Amino acid sequence: ATTICANEVIDFTDMTSGGVTSWSWTFEGGDPATSSEQNPEGVMYDTPGTYDVSLVSTNSAGSDSLNKVDYIEVMVLPDAPESNSETVCYGEVVPDLNATGDEIQWYDDEMLTNLVHTGNTFATGETNPGTYTYYVTQTSGGCESPYTMVSLTIHALPTVGLPPFTSVCVDETSFTLTGGTPEGGIYSGTGVTGDMFD
Repeated sequence: ATTICANEVIDFTDMTSGGVTSWSWTFEGGDPATSSEQNPEGVMYDTPGTYDVSLVSTNSAGSDSLNKVDYIEVMVLPDAPESNSETVCYGEVVPDLNATGDEIQWYDDEMLTNLVHTGNTFATGETNPGTYTYYVTQTSGGCESPYTMVSLTIHALPTVGLPPFTSVCVDETSFTLTGGTPEGGIYSGTGVTGDMFD
């Protein structure tokens, strides 16, 4: 028997001898389910189970058939692992990324070709501002799941600005402080309460 994971494709090779002129393949559970090619390629199995494969070969003398019972075993493809993205500001402690599942693998490319870590907890080592994207999978029964995309975002600290105010007299009425950037900041200092100078 040949074991594959769900949603994988498999190629078949004709080993018949004797001047065969036509082939009739049947792939139980496969897509396509039949083929008349000598060496069918890319037959996909998307449902777990065991499946038969049969071939009828024909030459000028007649036909011969071969039936392989339970020849293809399709294993369950595990679900993508659970994981959450993390966000911090530059200078804060950078949290580890965590994923829940079996035999966790972390990649830094969507094609899953560059493995950067194995294990449920991943300390990325990143400390500079930016967004770092990872693709995490789990493996069960020899089958690797689809990925979960996880990002670590390290925000740069804002550049704070406040244009100088015109001179004010001691007995001047309270006024609202404005003009600070970025918006949403907090004003503080002598004589400041909330966003009022009194």
